[in-house]
Amino acid sequence: MGMGRRKAYDCAVLRAIDQRHVEVAMKYVLLGNLSPEWASKQSERIGKAKAKLDKLGIKVESIHYTQGYYDFVDIVDAPNEGAMLAFSVWYATQGLGRIQSMPAFDAKTFETAIKDAAG
Repeated sequence: MGMGRRKAYDCAVLRAIDQRHVEVAMKYVLLGNLSPEWASKQSERIGKAKAKLDKLGIKVESIHYTQGYYDFVDIVDAPNEGAMLAFSVWYATQGLGRIQSMPAFDAKTFETAIKDAAG
C-alpha cells in the first residue's frame, strides 16, 4: 500500500474508532429541593449551578418551579452519567440542596424497548 493510501486508510480507521466511542447526550429529569440557606439567594445559587453545569457539559433544556415535595423540576442533557452524578454530588456538597436525577427516554426509545422485551 502506498504512503498516501496508507495515510488515508489510517485516518478512516481512526474516524471509525472515534465514532464508536462518541457519547450521545442523555436527557435527565432533575427533581430538586432547595436548602433553607439558599432558598432566598436565587440569583447567586443559579449562577453557581450554571457555571458548574457548563463546566461539566450539561445543557439545561427547561426549569420549572413547583409546589409540593420538590421545589423544582429541570430537564437537562448530560454528556454522560458521570457528569450528571458529579453535578448532583457537587450541588449537595455546596449546601445548595439535594437533587434526584432520573434518565428520561423519548417515546421512540420506549417503544423499541417494549419490542425488544417481547422478542
